[in-house]
This record gives sequence, C-alpha cells and structure tokens, in this order.
Amino acid sequence: ARDDADGVTDTDVRHPKFWHDDCHSHLRLLHGGPGTGKTHAVTALVGALRATLGERSVLVSATTGVASVNVGGATYHSQLGINPKAGWKKLSTQAKAKIRRTFDGVFLWVIDEVSMLDCKSLGNLDRRLREVYDLDVPFGGLGVLLVGDLVQIEAVKSSCLLHQPPKGRKNLCKLDE
Repeated sequence: ARDDADGVTDTDVRHPKFWHDDCHSHLRLLHGGPGTGKTHAVTALVGALRATLGERSVLVSATTGVASVNVGGATYHSQLGINPKAGWKKLSTQAKAKIRRTFDGVFLWVIDEVSMLDCKSLGNLDRRLREVYDLDVPFGGLGVLLVGDLVQIEAVKSSCLLHQPPKGRKNLCKLDE
C-alpha cells in the first residue's frame, strides 16, 4: 500500500487510487434490501471523500428521474448524453467536452437504484466513459459504485443484471451498435 502526504494508503476508501486511476477501473456494488443502511453508508462515504478529496471528487446520480431527485443528482444518461430511446450515437467534439467538464476532478461516480439498470445500459455507460476519457479500459478508468437492491424492481422491458445469459450466449450485456 502506498501512502499519500496525509498518511492515507491506497487501500483506504478516502484515497483516490482506491476508486480511480488511469489504468484500472474500480466497479463496486453496494447491495442490500430495504432498511439495511445503503443510503446512510453512501452519505457517509460521499461526505468522507468530499472532505478528503474535494467537493467535486464524487458525482452522484441515479437510473431514474425520481431517484436522481432523491439523491440530489441527475440521471446517468443525462450526464453522459445518452438518449435511451434513440440508440447509440457517437458524441460530437462539443458534447464530449461538456461531459468531460461534468466529470472533471471526479474519482467516484455513485449510481443509485441499480435494479433499474439493465445490462445493455451498463454496457453503454461503459462505452460512453471509454469514449469520453479516450481510454480503452472499463468505464474509462473511472471508479463506479452501483447502489441498490438488485431484487427490488427489475429494469423495464429488459434484462436484469442478475439474470443468466440465454443458452449459447456467454455475455448478456450487448452494446448498441
């Protein structure tokens, strides 16, 4: 473990390398049923990271508009310029720059209500972050924390992240082309 100037090691959640570096993505899942303390855990984590790394170090969003209001953020697709109904569209230079400004200084992206996130959307989220960061590593190297109750409410008209792939398919998550 490497120490920084404050003696915080890179195995500590308050250290930026725990969540994000230029070579590796850190995808984490905080899962639990109703009343298990997910919101309290996320609030404490976000507070600790912002106190240690700065206010912009954590970006919070959700899968739906209502959930995004509850966490004080926006939907993940609005933050990434993805229109779920229009299919995949490559970003213009201006749109890419705008998204980079949104994510400037962010080490961790928290996405709430992960039960509403289907495999295709997760794949497109990964693809967009690779495009924005110009890095061909998972999630463009950004730390991502998915939060929610995976058995609460399934994604509408799509495959839940927990479902097994159909016979003959090794990977359930298929990207838009």
